[in-house]
Amino acid sequence: MESWISWTIVIASIIHIFDEYFGGWLIWVQKYAKGVTKNQFIFVNSLFVILCVCAAIGNSLIFKLSIASLIFVNALIHIIPTVVFKHYSPGIISAVILYIPISIYAYYSTIISNEIDVKGIILSIIIGIILMCVPIIAQMIRIKHSQKN
Repeated sequence: MESWISWTIVIASIIHIFDEYFGGWLIWVQKYAKGVTKNQFIFVNSLFVILCVCAAIGNSLIFKLSIASLIFVNALIHIIPTVVFKHYSPGIISAVILYIPISIYAYYSTIISNEIDVKGIILSIIIGIILMCVPIIAQMIRIKHSQKN
């Protein structure tokens, strides 16, 4: 995978965070996960940008592709509720315009250059899905715990 793709993901992730924040994602998410705070948003997205930078400076192709998988899944998480609930999901614009084409190109360029086998591609997709699920599961646990108190 060309190194510029990883750095494009870093830039796209920052643009996406601004798209979500200024688009009202914190207000929107309250419909689905009450109690998500600005500090949580900043913390999770800071970790996300750090992961993107680590992938960009690192040598692991599987890790780089995992981040491409993560942003693709993030795009789906914006697209699906928008389609199903017919309600705009803040962040969908950058997800569709940036995340989808960048992630597809990352996999495409890697596949055509024969840099990785099928097992590596599948592993990177699974890791990306898991990485995207971590903050979602953490919020579900937080919500369930707060309901008990």
